[in-house]
Amino acid sequence: MSQFIDVIQQPDEGQGGPGTPTQEQPAGRRGLRVVEATVGIDSNNQQLLHPSRFSLLLTDFHRLQTIALDDQLDGYLYIDDDPRTSPRITVEADRVVATGAFGQLEEECSDRRFSIFGNEGLFFRYVLALLEDRHNIFSLHGCALYRPDDNKLLLIAGGAGSGKSCFLMAAVEEGLQVLATEMVHFRMDQQLTLFKGSLLDNVRLANLRYHYPRAVEMLGLELPDVEAEWTTKLCVDLSDHQVDGDVLVNPEVVVVFPRIEQQAPVHVLRGIEDGRLVTKGLYDTAAEKVAEPVLLYESVPMPPLQGPQAAQCRLEAVAKLVNSPHLIRTVSVYGAPQTCLEGLF
Repeated sequence: MSQFIDVIQQPDEGQGGPGTPTQEQPAGRRGLRVVEATVGIDSNNQQLLHPSRFSLLLTDFHRLQTIALDDQLDGYLYIDDDPRTSPRITVEADRVVATGAFGQLEEECSDRRFSIFGNEGLFFRYVLALLEDRHNIFSLHGCALYRPDDNKLLLIAGGAGSGKSCFLMAAVEEGLQVLATEMVHFRMDQQLTLFKGSLLDNVRLANLRYHYPRAVEMLGLELPDVEAEWTTKLCVDLSDHQVDGDVLVNPEVVVVFPRIEQQAPVHVLRGIEDGRLVTKGLYDTAAEKVAEPVLLYESVPMPPLQGPQAAQCRLEAVAKLVNSPHLIRTVSVYGAPQTCLEGLF
């Protein structure tokens, strides 16, 4: 399992900070806006809502904005920390309820990514579901890079290990702007709107050291000396290279399905003309995080957050994107880290 060196500075309780919940709200209660979704959080254990619990979510989302907690929000997450009962999660029309010994699970958790507020956890996936259900905003697992000179956006659609970080580091070196590092949020109605995502990325230390020394210098990074440099990741802040504003409207989109390998002997770029293949590829990345089975704390199964109609709505949104005049090209890329951007513009 990869190690992570966290360079996010955590504010003390009560100090707050950009994009971080603060103590202005009652202890044990939070109201948050994420992209356009609004969520109320309530727990009988206020330590479960300490600002430090939310830090990993900034590798999924651009901002967690504090809002008033009232009865007009999109959804609600209730956490009843009860050490006497076995942990369980129930899903209702406008709320998710987690009941059980979650305080103890937090203390014993071996992989915080799969905790309630981890970047692979319950809250993250609930927000994705609310974005779809309430706002018609769908989220592709991938990264997005923008060239403002000609209004072109590279949408790198790929899961873990596909090479997203390589494209992000190459983008820094080439002067491209970053719209999102992990989840690309879009809405397709009368126009194509893309929303800014996370600007943090966990990058393999060896990739930084051997493939992107210029990006390391440009980002002002200090690389630690560790033995396991191929399995150690550094959390890199790309906010100095972000797109202006929080949304892009109607850019010309190039979709890229990547396969980046350290020792790839050649660079192969192939156009994909069959819209069915493009639709399937994008649908898979749109469904991956919101619909996959998840085990929290290695012991608590998370039930489906949506009904079967959600899958059909997701497919229709992806199909609209694929058939939109704004999607001008789709390609697959096989290559090495140093050549990943070759031929895409």
